[in-house]
Amino acid sequence: MKPSKAFIIITMAAIVCVGISYLLSWKSKNSASQRVSYSYPKKQDTNSSQSRRATSQSSIEITEEDLASLLEDVNEEAHLSDEQIIISQDDATFQELLESLSKNGINVINSNKALRAIRVKLESEEDFRRLNGLTNDSDQLENNYLVYLPTPQLPEATGPAGTAFGNTALESMGVPANNEDWGSGIKVAVLDTGVSQHSEFGDMTIDSIDLIDSTAEYAHGTAVASLIAGENTGVAPATSLLSIRVLDGNGIGDSYTLAEGIIAAVENGSDIISMSVGSYGYSQVLENAVNYASEQGVILVASTGNDGASQITYPARFDAVVAVTAVDADSQIAGFSNYGKGVDIAAPGVGVVSAWSDEEWSYFSGTSAAVPYVTGSLSSLLSENPGMSSEEAIELITTYTNDTGASGFDEATGNGILNIERIANREEEGIYDLAISDFYLDYENATAAVVPIEITVQNRGTETINSLTLTYAEQASFEQERSLERLEPNATTSYQISVPRVLLDSEEGYSLQASIESNGTSDSTPENNIKETLFKKNEDLDIEE
Repeated sequence: MKPSKAFIIITMAAIVCVGISYLLSWKSKNSASQRVSYSYPKKQDTNSSQSRRATSQSSIEITEEDLASLLEDVNEEAHLSDEQIIISQDDATFQELLESLSKNGINVINSNKALRAIRVKLESEEDFRRLNGLTNDSDQLENNYLVYLPTPQLPEATGPAGTAFGNTALESMGVPANNEDWGSGIKVAVLDTGVSQHSEFGDMTIDSIDLIDSTAEYAHGTAVASLIAGENTGVAPATSLLSIRVLDGNGIGDSYTLAEGIIAAVENGSDIISMSVGSYGYSQVLENAVNYASEQGVILVASTGNDGASQITYPARFDAVVAVTAVDADSQIAGFSNYGKGVDIAAPGVGVVSAWSDEEWSYFSGTSAAVPYVTGSLSSLLSENPGMSSEEAIELITTYTNDTGASGFDEATGNGILNIERIANREEEGIYDLAISDFYLDYENATAAVVPIEITVQNRGTETINSLTLTYAEQASFEQERSLERLEPNATTSYQISVPRVLLDSEEGYSLQASIESNGTSDSTPENNIKETLFKKNEDLDIEE
């Protein structure tokens, strides 16, 4: 059983700042900064050879009125109440309307010819009436929705978010040590809070465009950029970065500015656009910008959101965008990740080491952290394969994934977890690699007495395996063997067992061990042939692995 949205909000508020500070600012944009506070993550000591465990530093002050309002509608489509966006049907109408608005005293904040969109500020009821009189039936009016950061999580080594990666994220995805040329010749636009200078970028020159009238700085964009192209933390260090600032120092922006940022990225020659941002409000102008970029062959990647909600945020929800969710170091979906229709792929997103501001380092978490890993992987693919189309690159990263959760595609992790090594070795013959992918609690088909558990097996090699044996033991009792069907490369299969709820609910919990082997072949990665898990009842979440 999935936890309720009310529980998700309360739990996240009590443990880490998961977007609540931003939602509160939606509720009262003039006073939220006085009521809500949070602090940055503890920084990694770069002089220490020992890894440190990140600890939560969040401090949240929530009034009863704010909390009641949040629980009433978790995914409120917050927008700027004194603004409207007008989208014209053609260039001629756009130009005529732009001139008419200015002549009639409507405050035009900005306009974009490529989008045929005009952003206006309406300072009185008279302005609203005047705007209605100046537009016609062919003009489309919409709200300017708030866009915000999926707030970085600050996990313990283990906790509700999941098990932290530390500095093992690149290794987990199969990124080799000699990746310094990955991304060469590819430009990635990072639409975020801006990117600060940091030694992690070496002597790289980072071009920047600022679309926000704010002097406040926030290190989120720097963290994201470092996971794309950092010398030590990045997937593709040779990538050329273009920083486009679309969010202010509090991590708040709007759909119009994000759309403008996408257009600017295309006009400045970007191959990939990385967006660790989100909004629950549908925006036509944003979709138009996404479609414009996609039609130009530009790849767009975005985060699904960190509210633990059963819907993903825009722009990730658009079909033309690669929607990325986060997993922890145990290959489980992170506790904060949004899920639902439209999720494409998962990547490391719990406690990964990244650059921060002022030459500092951070344990960085969230779907925000997962996005740059996918972005960097796409950059490396395009760089290493000249002439590869954006569609081909996306198909590769979503095909050669490590399965987790339910067998095959699911709405929690999409096609599976990003694995760069499997992509690189996809045409190499003679790789035999069976894996126990996951143990999946199938609550949809549970009864009052029993809960089915799927033991999922995946062929991660390049050769068909004709005969394989699954061995499993429950509660450390005697082992049982089952022969499984022939398994093609990249295919998954599963074996289902039924577990009494009383065992899952017991104080001791329920333990399950499983191993898989192919008969007559040597496995190239024997460490993923075995999995062991203790399922224990959680007083709030029913069952937690």
